[in-house]
Amino acid sequence: MRSISIRVALIGLVAIAIYSGHGLAIISGDPGHYYQYRHASVLPAYPTTAVLESLGLMAAEVVAAFLLVLLARRTKPAVRLLAVGVCAGAMLAAGLPLAMHAPPYYGGHLVWLFYAAGWMLPMAAIAAIESAVRARHPAPTVPAAIAKQK
Repeated sequence: MRSISIRVALIGLVAIAIYSGHGLAIISGDPGHYYQYRHASVLPAYPTTAVLESLGLMAAEVVAAFLLVLLARRTKPAVRLLAVGVCAGAMLAAGLPLAMHAPPYYGGHLVWLFYAAGWMLPMAAIAAIESAVRARHPAPTVPAAIAKQK
């Protein structure tokens, strides 16, 4: 993996997943975020199963993004990152109409998809610029560098 932008994009995606997962777990315990309990002071029970399902789905999406980016070697890095960003944006667009009175873990998952798409799309542009610069200014090969020293 020569592209620095792919490394930065994937590390950033993991950081965003950790940040979003932490926020999702925290807001799921607040009764003010639930439509039916908005006036209650205490949530009847923490939705452990639903939160773990949401976190597991986030982890699966991160793994799918890694597989898409790392296994599609024949395509340019910018195209791979763009595909991940478009997939995250499409999942966000599909889930957004259902978010009105949804529980906070659902909204937290949509926030994760928003951040993921918002991260990967600019990273795709940066990868395209990086590829163009690498094509215009290739790195010197080792024999050519040794020949210059003699």
